[in-house]
Amino acid sequence: MPYTPSMYDRNLIQIIKSLTLISRPEGATVRQLVDALETSRRTVFRVLKTLSEELEFPLTTTSAEIAAILANVQELIVDEATCEEFEVDYRLEREAACARLSSALISRRRYEADQAELARLRAES
Repeated sequence: MPYTPSMYDRNLIQIIKSLTLISRPEGATVRQLVDALETSRRTVFRVLKTLSEELEFPLTTTSAEIAAILANVQELIVDEATCEEFEVDYRLEREAACARLSSALISRRRYEADQAELARLRAES
């Protein structure tokens, strides 16, 4: 007998697919989520509500918020007294997180500049 996914399985798959799309540097629109999940707008909004409220996943982040998070990560104290034998691992993870956040910050600033330019062009026409 073939395996039939339960409702829980389908919801979990939708959440994982949504996270994959949303976490891209350019993000995802509701229409893109509807197409990727092959579902209705209503279901997409339910998935987004689950992500934001139950899983506390930030769905909108400005460049200022990313910069603040990056500053907090850069300020983390990693030394032998606080990290003991894991100091090297902590340093590597902090550097990797800083690199990812810096990349996300650059992408977000570029996106915000593009959106501002589009708004300016629309206002002119």
